[in-house]
Amino acid sequence: MSSCNVDYLIKTIKLTDQAVKKYKAATVTDALLQAIYNSIDADATKIELSIYDAQGNLFDKTNKNVDCRQIVVEDNGSGIDFSQIDKIFLLLEDSWKKGKEATPIYHRPYHGHLGSGRFKYLAIGDSIIWNTIYKKDGKYYQYEMSFDTKNPQKLNIKPEKEVPQQNTGTKLTITSLSSKFETFFSRNNILDELISGLLLDLTLSKDNLHIFIQNNEVLLDNLIEQRKSFRYEIENVDKVGVSVDSEIVVWKKQVDFVDHKHTFYYNSEKQYMEQKPSGIPAGTKLPKHTIIVISSLFDNYSALDKTFSPIFYRIEKAYEADVLKLLTQIKNTHLSESLNAIIENPLYPFREQPKNAIEDAKRTAYNACLYYLLLNDEGVISEKKKTILKVVFPLLKKSFSEDYILADNLDKIIELSPDDSNKYNRMVNRIKLSKIIEKYNLLIHRKAFLRTLEKLVYDETISQYLEERTQLHKIVAQESWIFGKEFENEDLVTNDKAITTMIRQLNLREDLYFEEKLSDEKLQEIEEFIRNNKQNVESCINKIPDLVLCKKEDNGESFKHLLIELKKPTVSINKTCLEQALQVYNGILTVSKKNGGLKISEQHKWQYCLVSSKISETIKSEFTKDGHLAEKSMGNYIIDCRTWRDIIDEADRRIDQRLEKMEADICDDDCQDLLNQYKQAFNIKVSE
Repeated sequence: MSSCNVDYLIKTIKLTDQAVKKYKAATVTDALLQAIYNSIDADATKIELSIYDAQGNLFDKTNKNVDCRQIVVEDNGSGIDFSQIDKIFLLLEDSWKKGKEATPIYHRPYHGHLGSGRFKYLAIGDSIIWNTIYKKDGKYYQYEMSFDTKNPQKLNIKPEKEVPQQNTGTKLTITSLSSKFETFFSRNNILDELISGLLLDLTLSKDNLHIFIQNNEVLLDNLIEQRKSFRYEIENVDKVGVSVDSEIVVWKKQVDFVDHKHTFYYNSEKQYMEQKPSGIPAGTKLPKHTIIVISSLFDNYSALDKTFSPIFYRIEKAYEADVLKLLTQIKNTHLSESLNAIIENPLYPFREQPKNAIEDAKRTAYNACLYYLLLNDEGVISEKKKTILKVVFPLLKKSFSEDYILADNLDKIIELSPDDSNKYNRMVNRIKLSKIIEKYNLLIHRKAFLRTLEKLVYDETISQYLEERTQLHKIVAQESWIFGKEFENEDLVTNDKAITTMIRQLNLREDLYFEEKLSDEKLQEIEEFIRNNKQNVESCINKIPDLVLCKKEDNGESFKHLLIELKKPTVSINKTCLEQALQVYNGILTVSKKNGGLKISEQHKWQYCLVSSKISETIKSEFTKDGHLAEKSMGNYIIDCRTWRDIIDEADRRIDQRLEKMEADICDDDCQDLLNQYKQAFNIKVSE
């Protein structure tokens, strides 16, 4: 829509390029919810969200020959009064809804309080158009507004015109859809993704609010399995206890959304304020759930006010135990029902009553294995998957007769054609199923640790309270593999010990540092060197690296030493950190020159790594593009500067590569069904 068209009035929105960038980074779910929230705030009784293809038909995901072209959110609300445009649309991060308790007709709590919701539409499309009809003084008026990413500061308004009596309402159309939306829509069910954000509105306005997504009405009774309310006393910023009403809603199995940001916070007027992660650990395979929190704590909420961060944390910790208890109860009920249904299958091998204690123990252990598979993911096996049970039952039973390998003559265990049997045997001769499960367990543990570490160092509600030595230091020391594929926990030499201790530890580990055991005379020489120098400040051998790792190279003659200096997430790596790094270097150099038990050489390479969440701008120029300190970027001792983001992303890539390799090793197409079921039990993406 051209801004030079004389039919349009142009108004300026005080929208900076930085603000546009921020709003385009909003999530697809948040943007779509904002559109629906605005319709709810307009006292609409019917809201329809529809995705259309180029021909104007509802988009069909199963049709690979068409693309989604536009999003339409249409309501029968009160419309937008033309005289209120300046007040409603031109304000940036300020809202006309502030201070208003409820909508005029149905007395619904308003959602808007930040004045930014409409700009989040830019996250899902480049062109935004409103077509609205409203009533004033007994007459009906219609007009259109639009803006787009090419010139988002300009609101184009087509002059209003009087129209014959008809229903009021607004039609929001978003076109030139972003790749982010297309990816989201292709992978997710929109109803499932939005249901959490609509929960309270549909509950409060169940008699006068009907929301349709792709022509399907959202009916809570069809989607909710259980809901339960709790009340807690939470201290506000003044240390005064304030009541917090919490409700946990557990969704039925068919509801499947991305488990992210599913606690919704409202003020005492039940006006939407904020959305946060529920805090329930990822990967627990608990039922999908949403938590609603209502409290006067948020009556003066501002997303920019950091004093609210600990309040969110305290609320999360208050409801955590109750939520986990309820979710676990529901999950166990599901598992028991599923297990009983599987046991009813005619192929179940322990249908007869056990004749003795041994048979009874075998059946109990067998059922425990079935339960374990269900516990990780009920999608792995079920009473409906007859073919899978036909494979799992005999293989699992055989595991109680020997330490079995999925091996030759599998066609004798299960009924397979000769061709299928040969394909299975090519795969199973290479691997042991129990080992696969063990390896996947390890990789999933590591994935879960990375997500936890990521939250610890980057979630401001946590990182600001994270202590370096008593918390972060101890956690990372147990997971030294994150610093490189060559390092595992057994390679940890010292943890928060001085260089003097490092000397002793390395020289006492004949399996690691020297090929032959050192003589008593040599060890005495090293001890004498330590005694003579440890009080010498200039020697720096009492400096304390946080973590020291040492890895013997595959050639058996070279060693790689890694020294880690950890900083708490809120501390930037700065000049002081560099000085500490150089002091440690001077200490090791002193030992090396005086034959004190350490070496810097082609056979003994050293890397000192400074680690934190951020790097001070004042020192970045002192590092090369590879992250090495310029004055120590070559030779057998280098000093590096790395962020947790770099370390976590690199570790993620290594794990993903291992998973891909494991998949490649077992990739006979006709054999994958069985093993993929086990992979899914550990939440690993199955190769297509």
